[in-house]
Amino acid sequence: MRTALPTTLPAALALSLSLSLSAPAQAVEVNSLPFNNSADWTVIVFGGTTMVAGGGQTVLTTSGSVGVWYGNGAAYGDTPAWSLGTNASGNYLSLTASFSGDARDWSAYLYDRTHFASFSFAPTDCNGNLGSCYAAPAYAGVSVSHGAAGDASQFDQTYVPLDLTQAHTFEWLLKNSQVSYRIDGNVVFSGAAYAVVPGSWVASTGLLVIGDGSATTLTGTGSMTIFGNAVDTAPTANSLAPVPEPASLALLMGGLGLLGVHHRRSQRR
Repeated sequence: MRTALPTTLPAALALSLSLSLSAPAQAVEVNSLPFNNSADWTVIVFGGTTMVAGGGQTVLTTSGSVGVWYGNGAAYGDTPAWSLGTNASGNYLSLTASFSGDARDWSAYLYDRTHFASFSFAPTDCNGNLGSCYAAPAYAGVSVSHGAAGDASQFDQTYVPLDLTQAHTFEWLLKNSQVSYRIDGNVVFSGAAYAVVPGSWVASTGLLVIGDGSATTLTGTGSMTIFGNAVDTAPTANSLAPVPEPASLALLMGGLGLLGVHHRRSQRR
């Protein structure tokens, strides 16, 4: 089952999906942009790809059948000094990025040893059929992963239309078998995370990948520009509800005004 949501939600729905995210005051990495030989990140650059840092940004460029990414994963060597949190302690990510007009099949995904969370940018969803992968049109936006309704062990996605050539901020909090996603401060999904079947992942220590993590499979193309990111491996959750829409805000202010009038009348009595 696949569903699509706009990036701006009606106020009533947005408030009902209040997103629990950490303010990463003690984040493991805050705006630490990746670059080759960085001690902060696992950095993978295959031949035919590049990762160039400078001017407050890092640009990853790739083409089909090769990959370029950064993150944290002992399975790929060059392990950074910090470790991913467990599902109980939680993992928070904030990523600000834009993409070239021809970009497709870029991603940011996390496996915390039991559950999975991901943003897929301009996905083609070729479902392993590599011969026709690029025949499928890229989705003009982002998909986020989660468990299917009624069975979290089944993989499901929610689609969000978005102009990826503009910079956007993508956030997730994966904790206690739940996952919440925001794009530019708007909630796009909050609910059960996808529970990975034991033994189906080789990264027993967990895995965080940002970029074109396709290794040698036929997927990513184009470029991804990173303007900033933050990772917190033990976030303290607090409820951050999206800002109400103007109409709802007007109703709220009107209600507060009536309460003030009632209070003044009570004082006069």
